[in-house]
Amino acid sequence: MRTLRRFVAQEDGIALATVIFMIAVLTVLAATLLAQVTDESNRAANATTSDAVYQAAEAGIGDYVAKLMEDPAYYDHVVANGEATRTSCTTYSSGICTAWGSLTVQHGASWTTGTHWGYNATATNHKDNWYQGTGNVFGNSTLLVGYAYDLMITPPSPTLGTNYITILSSGCKLVAGGTTCDSTVPMRSIRVRVSRNTPADFQYMTPDMNGVNVCFGSNLYGKVYSVGDINVCGADAYGNLLADNNGSVASMCSGGSCGVTLHSPARIYDRTHPNIRDVIPNKITFAQLNVSISNIRRAAALNSPTTVFDDSTLAAWRINFSANGNYQAWKCIRPSGTSDTAYAQPFCGGDLKVSGSVSANAKTINVQTSTAEFPNTGAIWVGPNSSNQTDKFTYTSKGGTSFITTSTGISHAHAANENVSIKSGGINWSVPWQTGAIPSNGAIYTAQNAIVSWPSAIPGGYNTGGCPSYVGTAASSVNGRVTLGSNGDIDIAGNICLLSQVSPNPNDDVLGLVANNNIWITDYAPSDLWWRAATIALNGAWGDYDVTKQMSQDPYGNGSGLNHSMTFTGTASYASASGAMQSSDGSYGYNIDNVNRLADDGSMATIGVCPSTTPGCTSFNALGFLFPPWFPVLNGENIDLFQEVANDDLPPVG
Repeated sequence: MRTLRRFVAQEDGIALATVIFMIAVLTVLAATLLAQVTDESNRAANATTSDAVYQAAEAGIGDYVAKLMEDPAYYDHVVANGEATRTSCTTYSSGICTAWGSLTVQHGASWTTGTHWGYNATATNHKDNWYQGTGNVFGNSTLLVGYAYDLMITPPSPTLGTNYITILSSGCKLVAGGTTCDSTVPMRSIRVRVSRNTPADFQYMTPDMNGVNVCFGSNLYGKVYSVGDINVCGADAYGNLLADNNGSVASMCSGGSCGVTLHSPARIYDRTHPNIRDVIPNKITFAQLNVSISNIRRAAALNSPTTVFDDSTLAAWRINFSANGNYQAWKCIRPSGTSDTAYAQPFCGGDLKVSGSVSANAKTINVQTSTAEFPNTGAIWVGPNSSNQTDKFTYTSKGGTSFITTSTGISHAHAANENVSIKSGGINWSVPWQTGAIPSNGAIYTAQNAIVSWPSAIPGGYNTGGCPSYVGTAASSVNGRVTLGSNGDIDIAGNICLLSQVSPNPNDDVLGLVANNNIWITDYAPSDLWWRAATIALNGAWGDYDVTKQMSQDPYGNGSGLNHSMTFTGTASYASASGAMQSSDGSYGYNIDNVNRLADDGSMATIGVCPSTTPGCTSFNALGFLFPPWFPVLNGENIDLFQEVANDDLPPVG
């Protein structure tokens, strides 16, 4: 027993057991801590990678918005670098394409303007163009090292009821040294909505009307913005009146019906009403618009063939649009003794040919084709004949294919097929000078005055067909989206419609007119004029040339006196408030009681009333969802929505 107690009392080896136990405990603790550190490190690495993927998606947004700042209609004619392959959509409903077309375009290429598109999720082109940017890590911040983005774009759409651009950008991590996404790293996607304001959002943009003897006396269907006062004299307003810079909406006459009558939901924003900054965050100045003319020229120079038209020897360029989607440009010269191209009709045609033999002293020169392009009176050159003689023939009237004089006859005999020209030496250029499809970037520029449309049918049928009967038989018909910029004036010489006015054409055409100086309705325009466009007179006036210049005579007798009616559908922005439509004594210009200025933003449907000159005006909505290419964006792009979405999100088609 004593021996057993001594054995039990011995403590030999306990220290070793304790050490072994502690080592085991510490090993478990170390392994646990190492696992936690490793997990935390992995989570941090994954978070860093996920954040980098998100930043790649953000880079896609930033790059695309930058493109929109340079070219507001970029989406309509370019498939951007990094954009998924577009597929045309011929039939769609509720934002879903139900019939895909045959057109497919990879990123970095041109797109056919006005063509509806989608990104076919059932095909291999869904998120197929992952883009890392260009340049190098030192010189270009758009280069993404090891990451890339893919874009999908939805344009403004009347069928979807959206007036903004939707950008869906997805980011991914690329496999090491490759161009495909690493499937072990989740993608991240961002959707943003980009909206913008342009002058085409306002039925009128005017300078300060304080002290100007001009006022709005007819219906105002859209928004009106002024950098100062807005003068009214019996107007009914259906859109907001916005007087900036501490301006006011002021009545120029007295009496209950002389001011302005507001129709809900129209409101006045001026110094005595709600703050204009609630609806216009920053003051708009006409200086903001001036960049548009240089942008149009720059874009037009990129077209092939170029759509920059510049010849300092000319009086103007005549520009016409045809229902087949083409434009034409003619060189126009000023007949001797005439003045401004808005005052006296210039000559934009070509030479004619004598139709039969002409004896010496003859007082009639018959030609083979129409004399429509020639002035009603003037001079022509006939010849040379077999004796190398060219005669000047001054005519006092003309017929469909003849020139007639009541004065001295022609000096020498001439034979059939000899030249007849308005210019000594003949017209030595192509007539028309250039014709082609409206360019995909929608830019046409003239360094000299631009004359749009024509008061009568142009030989060749360029301006007949494509417009409703109420517009007129001779009219420019715009089939596409285009802006014409002129470094001088833009002269409206004839009727202008959009092909979308003819059912069942879609509401996808738009025309912009940007003049560095004035927008004139010419003295020789039709006495019943109908035209449609979004217009800007950057440094001048907008109105009837005769009235504004206080002239009452036309050397050809076409426009003197009081014309019957003028209907304008669209928007007018102008730097000078001096333009007018009827003379103060009512003797010339356009009868103010028959002047209709209609909005083109869908508001006519709400009002529900159309003038007799425009029975289909309630369907007009060209500017509600579109704006002309290269129109200046006011106060930059607005991001109205910025949200992360599921990676399988697809934008709607419309």
